[in-house]
Amino acid sequence: MPAKAAWLLKIPEIVTMLESFDVPVVDRAIIESLFGLRRRRAIELLHRLGGYQTGKTFLVDRHLLIGNLRRLAAGEEFDRESRRKERLGGAIDQLRRYNAGARVSIPVPADVFNRKRRISRRASRCGRGTCT
Repeated sequence: MPAKAAWLLKIPEIVTMLESFDVPVVDRAIIESLFGLRRRRAIELLHRLGGYQTGKTFLVDRHLLIGNLRRLAAGEEFDRESRRKERLGGAIDQLRRYNAGARVSIPVPADVFNRKRRISRRASRCGRGTCT
């Protein structure tokens, strides 16, 4: 199973940034910056999202990119990843609470352990029919 795209859950933020731009096309360098990708992945993403090459420059129409990203955000993969992240966050919070509780130290006097041993010995004798 391939790794999940780290930028998938950042789509709403990326769309907001793209909407604030005042350019008709977006190049590879901007894609790298917005999505947090390296050159090769940015080029692959550009092709996947309707980009094209002009000379040595990779471009994508800004409005087309926004539309494609919105479709991705409305899709099943985005929802599934969003739910997965929520479950993971809940599990991590639960573990943190458990670990905090596990670090709590309650001092117990030594005689409590002795009483417990006496009670367990009596219970074991009662089970054998020699209860006094």
